[in-house]
Amino acid sequence: MFSDWYVLQVTTGKEQFIKEKIEKYASPPIQMTIFKREIIHSRQNKKVKKFGPLFSGYIFVYQSIKEACKIANLYLSKEFISPISINNKPCKVYKEEIELLLRSANENGTFQLSRGIKVGERIEITAGPLKILQGNILWIDQKKSKAKVEIFLFKRKMRINLGIEVIQKQYINTN
Repeated sequence: MFSDWYVLQVTTGKEQFIKEKIEKYASPPIQMTIFKREIIHSRQNKKVKKFGPLFSGYIFVYQSIKEACKIANLYLSKEFISPISINNKPCKVYKEEIELLLRSANENGTFQLSRGIKVGERIEITAGPLKILQGNILWIDQKKSKAKVEIFLFKRKMRINLGIEVIQKQYINTN
C-alpha cells in the first residue's frame, strides 16, 4: 500500500475537477488522493473553518499512473496534466514519504487541526509530513495561527514555522 504511488501535476485550483473526471472514465477504478488541510480564516471577527490543498496543483495516484495519463489525454486535453517524471519516466513517491502522508491524514486525505499550546511548551506535530516529530514552541502569532517551533531533524536543530492547527502539547506519561 505504501509503494507504487505517483504524482500528477495539474493546474492549481482544478485538482478536484481533474480527479473526478479521471475517476469517471477509469475502469477499473483508480485510487487517487488530493491531500487537504483544515484552515481557519478570520472574517468579520469570526473564525471560519475551510479546507485547502496541502500540495496545490498535485494529485497522488496509486499504481495506475499510465492509465490516469491516458484518460487525461483523451478527456481532458485542454487541461495541464503531467506526471512528475525523470527522463520521461514517472517517478514513484518515496515509500517513507507516502507512508507518513497516508498515516497522518484521515480517510479523506485531510489533515486535522489541533488545540491549546503556549510558548516554551514541548509539543508534537500531529499532522502533515512532519507528523510525530517533537519540538519546543519559540513563539506564537495567535492572529495568524502560526508558531515557530524548534525541532531536531536531519541530525540538527531546525526552526520551522507551522500552523498551530498541526501541533499539540506533548503530554508526559507519569505511569
